[in-house]
Formats: sequence, C-alpha cells, structure tokens
Amino acid sequence: MKMQLINIADKSNYNKKDWSNEGFLIFSDEWELRKKQCQNFIKSRNQIHDRKIHGRKCRVTEISDVLGKEFLEEHHIQGANNLGVVFFGLFYEDELVGVMSLGRHSRQIAENRIVLDRFCIAYGLHIPGGSTKLFSRCVEWAKKHKYDEIISFSDNRWTDGNIYKVLGFSLEKNHKPDYCYVDTKNPTRRLSKQSQKKSSTKCPEGMTELEWADLRGLKRLWDRGKKRWVYLLDSEAMLWKEKLSAKCAAQNQRGDFKHSHIRGYFRSEKCKAEVYYGSSYELRCMYLLENDPQVRSYRRADVFIDRDGRSRNPDLHVEHIDDTVEILEIKPESRFQKEDAVQKQIEETTVYAAQNGYQFSVWSEKDSGLDNDKAIINWAKKHIAETTGNTDWIEKQLANNRKKSKKYYHKHIAQDKVEVFCKFCNETHTPLRLTYEKNIERNGEYICEKHGGHLAGKKPGKKKVNPYAAEGKKQCNRCKDIKLFEEFGEDKSKSDGFATRCKKCRAEVATERYQKKKSSP
Repeated sequence: MKMQLINIADKSNYNKKDWSNEGFLIFSDEWELRKKQCQNFIKSRNQIHDRKIHGRKCRVTEISDVLGKEFLEEHHIQGANNLGVVFFGLFYEDELVGVMSLGRHSRQIAENRIVLDRFCIAYGLHIPGGSTKLFSRCVEWAKKHKYDEIISFSDNRWTDGNIYKVLGFSLEKNHKPDYCYVDTKNPTRRLSKQSQKKSSTKCPEGMTELEWADLRGLKRLWDRGKKRWVYLLDSEAMLWKEKLSAKCAAQNQRGDFKHSHIRGYFRSEKCKAEVYYGSSYELRCMYLLENDPQVRSYRRADVFIDRDGRSRNPDLHVEHIDDTVEILEIKPESRFQKEDAVQKQIEETTVYAAQNGYQFSVWSEKDSGLDNDKAIINWAKKHIAETTGNTDWIEKQLANNRKKSKKYYHKHIAQDKVEVFCKFCNETHTPLRLTYEKNIERNGEYICEKHGGHLAGKKPGKKKVNPYAAEGKKQCNRCKDIKLFEEFGEDKSKSDGFATRCKKCRAEVATERYQKKKSSP
C-alpha cells in the first residue's frame, strides 16, 4: 500500500487541505518519534507478520492503568491516553500481546457514552479474533457500568475503519478535515486546535485565532478527517443524538432558541398528530404541505438499509390524494451540490423509492417560496414565536446582533486606519479608513476638524446670517418680532453678538420654569 510521508517542517505543507486519499498519510514528526510503531502498523496492514497466535488460545484480563499505558506507549502510534478509565490485556500464556482501553472523551460530549480510545497488538504479531475477544470484555464492562453507547474514532490518514464494522459498530458521522497547530521553531511539537482557542491563549482584541497563532510562530496543519463510530449497548435507550434533538425540540416549543439548529414538533391538523422537524427547512416544508390541497397526509420517513448495509433515513413520507406516495429529502441546495455523503444518500434513496414504487424529490430553498437560507430561518423563528406566544427571542436576537456589530467594529473597522497629511494644519491625521472614505465622498477632499470639517465626513454647514443687522435689528426666534439690538442680551458666540431671544421672552421663559418648579412636589 502506498505511503505518503509529509515533512511538517516544510512551510509549503501548512494550510494544505487537499492531501491525496491514496495510501497512508504520515507526518514527519510521527515517523521520527514513533517510527517503530508506524512500521508495525504498515506491516500489519500489508499482512506481514513475524508470529501468528490464534485468539482462542489467549485470555483477557483487566490490567492496571500503569501496565496498560506502558504497553500502549511502546506499541501504539499515539502512545498512551491519559483519559483512559479501564484497560484490558490480551495474554498468550504469560505474555501481554494486546491492549484495549475505554476512556472519557476529552470534551465530555455525553454522560451515557464511553470511548474506545486505544487498541493495539504487540510488534510483529497477528492474532485473529484478538480484537473481538477484547471488545467483548469492554462491552461487558460498559453494560455493567450502565453506559448506553460505546463510541470510537478512526483516522482517515491511517484506515477506513473496517475493524469497527467487524466489531459491530455503525458509522455515525463523517468528520471533515480538521487541523492542529505546528510550532515552526520546533516542528516536532504539535498543538491541538482546542488548546489554541482565543479564550485560552489571551488573544488580543481585534485579532483572529489564526492571526494570533501566526504571530506566535504557529501554523495550521490539516488532516484527512475522521469517522465517528457507535456501538449500541441498550437498544431501548435513547441515543445521544436523539437526546440532543429532544432537548432542542423542547426548547424550541417554548420559543427558547438556545441552539442555532432549529428542532421541534409541528402540530398538523391534516394528520391529527405532531410531526417532528429537524431543521427550519423541514418546518417550512411541513407548513407548505399542511396548506397543499393535493396532500392527504405526511409523516417522518421510514428507515431503510442501503446496498452497502448502512441505515438510511429520508426526511418525509408524503401521501397525495391521488394515492401516490412521495419521499422527500430536505436540505440546503449547497449541501446537495458539494457534499459527497449527501449525493450518496440521494442515490440510495432514489433506488429505495423505485423499489417500493414511490416518487422521490429533493426539496431545497428554491421550493420554499422564500428568497434564501436566512429568510427561511427568520420565518421559522417567527412561526414558532407565533405558535408558542413567546417573542423573547426577538429581543435576544437584537441584543446578539448589537453584540456582533460591536465586536465586528472593534475587530475590523477600528483597526483599519489611514495616515493623511493635512495641508491646512500641517499635521498628519490617522482617521479610520471608513471615516476617511466618507469624508472624501461628501466633501470632494479630506477636511480635518481644524479646517471646519468633521471626521465623520459631514461637510460643515453655513453659519446663519442676521439679515437685519445693517439696520441694528434682529428677529426673536420665540415671539418672531423684529426688535432693536438693545432689546436683546449679548451673546458673543453669535455672528452679530446678540442672543437669539429678546429680553422679554427670556424673562417669560425663566418665570414659567420657576413657577413649574415651585408647584411641583
């Protein structure tokens, strides 16, 4: 099998996301620091072994974390895992030949899940049935400790995850390529992206995570993505994803938008039932189906097994008044076009619909009667608010928008300044670029404050001129009478040197204020 060895000290490999999918993809620090372990994995995948031991001749025993970690550190490419909870050893006679461990997830994604985080066989050994024997003990232990699921991850750089199919796992999710950081001063040092979050690294205001990392000599290094696998321990228990959906649906029923993904139950008078929707698109589709006279009823579509043995679950099963049945797949147009997994899903659902005599349609924003994705989401929130009577989300959204605007201003606009030399005051000014451009657009040239302009770009207004000044008179702006200058008080801020109101009007206003203040409790 082809092997690609990538030198992570080579700057041309930073930020690269289009690695070839052929063979193994090994980074140079893994090869330098864990060469023996990498070679063992490659030999095993190419069925090159020094010894063969049948799994039925081995026994499984729970071992100490010290012994387990020592074995993993010696034989596993990633070494030991500090989050391991229990370790099981595979023994041939008195020799420890394999280890499998269960542990906590680094971000504690769910209480009812535990992770199969490490499995490896000793160097040069081939043990048919060894993984199954170890995993059986893991399942027994997890059931005893009341877990509902065992999950695990396969790295697309190394494997397609077939061992999980052998053990009885189901593919839960394909994760897109992700990144870590490499220290350019010490290329063998890799840092997780979680450890480099802005909140964890004292990132200065106005800088992105990537900009701050680059300033400190850290560069992004991308992988090929991962697969998440799940093994159900209790077929009756609600899955983690189902629990999350139910939680979000309950919140949306109350009108509490604590999650960006809209879920809930649509009350259908046509179907005399509440139909679950998993997105704003599905809610909009149900709303249109409810008001379509050609539709008799609709419900969630049935699960089916595709040609590759995977479970597929289309979105809606629709029955029309002419007795035809239609299966709908509901997603944004961008996902249909760009994601291979979605295209595969459509192909399999097309085959399933044809086999059962159903029509099959793809439903996207162009079928919604609304302009775009944003319009659908806003419509969904308003619809839920109207049906629940809870409109708090509107104020929350406005507050969130103000917060985002303020953050954007400080991060982008406030940091973007220009230097401009002003001939009027012989000084260099540093206005915001946005302010500078508005100033130029409105005035035809940059006018500084000292010149009578404003940084906001507003052209200076003309001062008012007293048309009666030559006659020694002025118009009072309260009583509108034209009077002599001596009937006005002095005001040096005015062009003619006199106040805008006559003395009589000023006295009347002062008397009114006094009487109002005196009468108030």
